[in-house]
Amino acid sequence: MEAPVAGIDVSKDKLVVYFQGKYYEFQNNKQGFEGVKQVLPKGCKVAIESTGIYHINLAKYLGKEYDVRIINPLVLKKFKDIRGKKSDKNDAKKLAELVISMGSEFTTSEAKESTSQWDFITRSIVRVKNRLRRDLILLGYKDSLSKKNLNEVLRGEDNIVLSEVRFLLDELERLKVRKREIEEELEDLVPKDSLIFTSISGKFLDFNFI
Repeated sequence: MEAPVAGIDVSKDKLVVYFQGKYYEFQNNKQGFEGVKQVLPKGCKVAIESTGIYHINLAKYLGKEYDVRIINPLVLKKFKDIRGKKSDKNDAKKLAELVISMGSEFTTSEAKESTSQWDFITRSIVRVKNRLRRDLILLGYKDSLSKKNLNEVLRGEDNIVLSEVRFLLDELERLKVRKREIEEELEDLVPKDSLIFTSISGKFLDFNFI
């Protein structure tokens, strides 16, 4: 008998769970994770979209008792282009439907490698942005990464922190270019009706990445 499937849309503060026709909302914290476990039976397949950093703690928390599937946003986007518009509830439902409806598993080493690179680059972009915001505060500016704010910062007097800001902005641009390149590669590698499975080793568990 096939295990039941749930989809969870993850944002910074909120989890929206879709399971067997019903929706549930929880906070994106340990208390919310426990709430998810109260709703879902053990062994359930749980589809979660990769969100850079916000999905990681949830995936680790559920990984020992559930079959967690981390879904590449590019795969989900192709699926949603056919199946409906974006919303938290719709995304949670589509995550579950994607895992249920895909009968075949498309696996190539090239696609796996590109998917892993995309995830790494996405997390690297988040880390660089966080460092930039910290430096902007140290310089006495707002932590906004808007073009207007950054232009004002870059006109400031040279110092060690401003030098790091310039370096980080160059690094951020390089990462964004590489991310776009990988997305173009994946557009060619991943058909809209395919899943990519690869194993990601974490400190506490291994889980599937789609």
